[in-house]
Amino acid sequence: MKSPVFIAGGLAALALPALLSGCSGSASPGGAPALPATTADRHQGSSQPHLRWISPDAAKQRNLLFVTDPGSEQVFIFSADLQLKGAITGFNTPKGACADKSGNVWIVDWERAVIYEFSHTGQSLGKISGVTGFPTGCAVDPTTGNLAVTTNPGSASPGPGELMLYPKATGSPTAITDPIVFTYSFAAYDAAGNLYFDGTDGNGNFTLDKVPTGSTTAQSIQLVNGAIYQPGMVQSNPKGVNELLITDMKCNDAQTPTTCLDRVGLIISGYPFAEIIGQVPLKNQSGASVCQMEQGAYLPPKTFAGPDNEVPCNGSGFSGVGRWAFPAGGSEQFSNYTEGDFTAPFAATWSVIK
Repeated sequence: MKSPVFIAGGLAALALPALLSGCSGSASPGGAPALPATTADRHQGSSQPHLRWISPDAAKQRNLLFVTDPGSEQVFIFSADLQLKGAITGFNTPKGACADKSGNVWIVDWERAVIYEFSHTGQSLGKISGVTGFPTGCAVDPTTGNLAVTTNPGSASPGPGELMLYPKATGSPTAITDPIVFTYSFAAYDAAGNLYFDGTDGNGNFTLDKVPTGSTTAQSIQLVNGAIYQPGMVQSNPKGVNELLITDMKCNDAQTPTTCLDRVGLIISGYPFAEIIGQVPLKNQSGASVCQMEQGAYLPPKTFAGPDNEVPCNGSGFSGVGRWAFPAGGSEQFSNYTEGDFTAPFAATWSVIK
């Protein structure tokens, strides 16, 4: 039987996205700030996200890694070898991130309930405001440009979340729900436009759903081999047939926060099933397992990168970003734990231009 989702008592803890509210209120168990009760209780802040600085050679970089950090309220931009190339500031609580096929990047601001769009070099392009609840993750359909956003309500109105689908990333969204799902975590599209999202049910057990191309109906996918205990990102592996990548921040039901990357194979004949077909170990610069990575990012064919939030393990400092060989994992090929003013890095996405 699967264990309930483990919620680490650090700044980047997320099952129900309740970290770093950025406003006053009573502390929740473990010392994390309490979830704001209503939209009116949010600290909106006066500034708007804007490019703080960008390296002159950033535009020449084909692959750039955007890393959100709700602790410092910034998004950092790294080259493929994890050299710091820029920073975007003025957020309230930047969480999930996703990119479209043109290399434009969407950043989810959890407290403001706004999804901001930026160019490959961090220039502001637009935003979607008024998202219901507290949004966490996002994904862009490579076939249509549709934007999917996972969101959950505040503590004043506890209940299930939902997935919001914005046609071509504009206008009024369509809500997609599964009655089994309570907390909606992250979402991803595959190359054919099928949409996947993970989360937990009312008992804290892992859930995985598929929304077929052109549909607005979610189909539950049953995990029949292995278990995921604290789900993070979900991402399609374009080099693996019917394969998803899902981070588990309580890897193998560990008693302390430990993140591993699960390779989940999809069995598409008949009723949808999935099974864990492999696991990618992620080690940080000290040789220890990565503590907490909500959302990493796969860059085909052989690269995986993401934040290493060490707050839940060490209480302070030492957080950064790493890059690993895929699917071997193990020690970092590149890392950056010295630049970026990281407080509690949360998510990463690759911006790729041709």
